[in-house]
Amino acid sequence: MAEDVEPRLTDATKAAFEDAARAIFCRDYRSAYCRVGWYEDDGEVNIVITHGATVTVTPVIEKGEERVISYRGAEHAVLAYVPTTGRIKVGGLNKARRAEMVEIFARTMLDDPDFFASEDSQNLYTLAPVEAAGLGFVVDRAFDPSILGVQIVEVQIDRIATDLETRDVAVMNSFISKDSRGNALAKFAELAKPGIAFGPNTYRIGHMVLRVRLAPHHPSVLRQTQSLGSGSA
Repeated sequence: MAEDVEPRLTDATKAAFEDAARAIFCRDYRSAYCRVGWYEDDGEVNIVITHGATVTVTPVIEKGEERVISYRGAEHAVLAYVPTTGRIKVGGLNKARRAEMVEIFARTMLDDPDFFASEDSQNLYTLAPVEAAGLGFVVDRAFDPSILGVQIVEVQIDRIATDLETRDVAVMNSFISKDSRGNALAKFAELAKPGIAFGPNTYRIGHMVLRVRLAPHHPSVLRQTQSLGSGSA
């Protein structure tokens, strides 16, 4: 695993990454929508990919009549590359798409598609601690007093079937819980059947969206403020 390899962050390489990422979602979700945001935070290159999800069909009541509507929600994937260590963190993607997205980053940004080929080069985000705590999970922010609050605004719960030999997971169906009050996990617990648990052949957390409120002096807030103020009217 190589260290201190800086990515080539040019308009051309960013466009190449976005085009290749869009091809994945076109293939898997039949959605051409893909927008990529880039920002740097304390030496870490962060990429936020907003893309279309699978189409959802649901019955609704409108003007006293029932009808069926379909819509395509938005989902987010996150990559964070640390040049000093040569590691990349990935969130919001299943295992197969993680490998593809990492290879795209390595090919377009580092000019080496095999850069992350070794297992120790990927340090993936995990929702395992949330699943271990269960539906009563809350975010502990005591380690950082500059974090004023954390809200769980959305959570996706997947009903899964697991092959116990290969550990391959198939998603049977998904439930998305949203809560403007900031605890979508608790809201799901109110609606779910008693005794729901996470594990093989039961349920897993597909994704979780958090809203973090930072103190005004936090470095991330200062960097964002400086960036917003650097443009011209």
